[in-house]
Amino acid sequence: MIGWYEKITNYIKNKISNVGIVITDDIYRLYELTTAINENDGIAYFIDLQLGDLDSPPYAYTLLDHGKITKNRQDAETPAQFLYSLSRKGTVIVKWVVNSRIADRLEPILFSLHSNIDMYDDTKGRYPILFFSNSYYWNIIDLASVEVIPTDKEYEDLMKQAEFVYSNTYNKKVELPSVDVIKGLNLWTAQGVLRNSVIIDKKITFNTDKINEFKKEIFHKLGITLIKSDINFDFVGGQERLKEYINNKWKSILLHPNEAKKYGVRLPRGMILYGPPGTGKSWFVKALAGELNLLMLQINGSDIFSKWVGESENKLKSLIRYADLASAVVFIDEIDAIASKRTSEEHEVTRRVKNMLLEWLGDPNRRAIVIGATNMVQDIDEAFKRPGRFDDILPVSYPTEKDLVEMYTVHIYKYNPIQYVDDLDLEEVARKSHEYYMKPNEVEKVTYNAKLKAFLSKGKLTTDLLLEEVKEIGKDIDVAERRKFMEEYEKEDTQKTSFTSRWL
Repeated sequence: MIGWYEKITNYIKNKISNVGIVITDDIYRLYELTTAINENDGIAYFIDLQLGDLDSPPYAYTLLDHGKITKNRQDAETPAQFLYSLSRKGTVIVKWVVNSRIADRLEPILFSLHSNIDMYDDTKGRYPILFFSNSYYWNIIDLASVEVIPTDKEYEDLMKQAEFVYSNTYNKKVELPSVDVIKGLNLWTAQGVLRNSVIIDKKITFNTDKINEFKKEIFHKLGITLIKSDINFDFVGGQERLKEYINNKWKSILLHPNEAKKYGVRLPRGMILYGPPGTGKSWFVKALAGELNLLMLQINGSDIFSKWVGESENKLKSLIRYADLASAVVFIDEIDAIASKRTSEEHEVTRRVKNMLLEWLGDPNRRAIVIGATNMVQDIDEAFKRPGRFDDILPVSYPTEKDLVEMYTVHIYKYNPIQYVDDLDLEEVARKSHEYYMKPNEVEKVTYNAKLKAFLSKGKLTTDLLLEEVKEIGKDIDVAERRKFMEEYEKEDTQKTSFTSRWL
């Protein structure tokens, strides 16, 4: 028997509830259940909410009877009585609850079924009534529910199934991609992207770039940016303390997880990076994902509320589920927008989203690494800083002259390199840039503009071209303000005897 189906039917048999909620957005689970019912010569009744089957009497249903499918209607005084009468003869499947509006309409039906004493009487015969929903929306706390999430084994089995099908269909060797490429997708979608990415040649292969493009589109619909990083720490100028931190702690654990476990050391949880805008926090996280060879999922803290009104909890839940399935690096920019200090006046949705995020961050079984970035670390609620949710809270400031030399080297010779380069005095360019207290994003802009001028003149990139752009961009910089910040930052930093962290 299917594991999740057995679990929820046991709840019902043990009279915890007479209806069940199957929390999934995976059509494969419906196919899986239908196949199981067919194999057991069972009867099932399908109610489609999107087709209006419960809108008005006579209520509609699709009958699956020993492999035969028929469409029928039946009179009843209420939708609850209609569903109850069907459950006396076979499994009832109601699909799909996709938003809170549909859930609100169903709540009185659910409550009526849940409180129907006759449904608890085993002598009268009863089958489960299962509602397939993408989230749990209701306030009925004792309804039986099960959240169905793909396991590593199911992903591996899906890959083996694809290998078997294509090998037998084309009589050719099948070269499978890493199973990690489909993690984070539900099983139905994973099947689809494998089919759409297959390449039939002398052997059967799969286009992983195409799979990642499909995944990007799917995550984009959830308000999440999926990034397959094309850089690592070789592309990060400066940030020596951060790179040393990752190399000495995180990578050592990730490379030797079993040995770390023997020492009682857990996997990395994440960190909060704080500092002024434009100081390279996003670039560092992207490089970190590349260094660890993990997918990166990026969201903006403020977007959770501004774009996901009414569906915030569901969207955040989707992010959490997919992030853990893919063991991804999750980057929450402007984390202070979602993790701000709690007040008695804040909106109920805001409070629920914060509590959901806190619960996930503190989950010992969390597989994703979460990086938060903020310009206002003082605004973050103390609950988010608590040990076990993040490993450390680390500063990111303006680069030194040495850092600037490294950054210019990266953008000239490594990232989108230019082939036509004169002998450059990058120390001089860095010195002039440091007079403006330039930030990494401004270094990138200086370099790009100078490259563009070289292209338009069909000449080489020269020191003078770079210095011209430094001066041009420097015109809009408030040097006094940045100098004041740097003096305050350096004063605080020199008071520390070492680079303090709270590795937990």
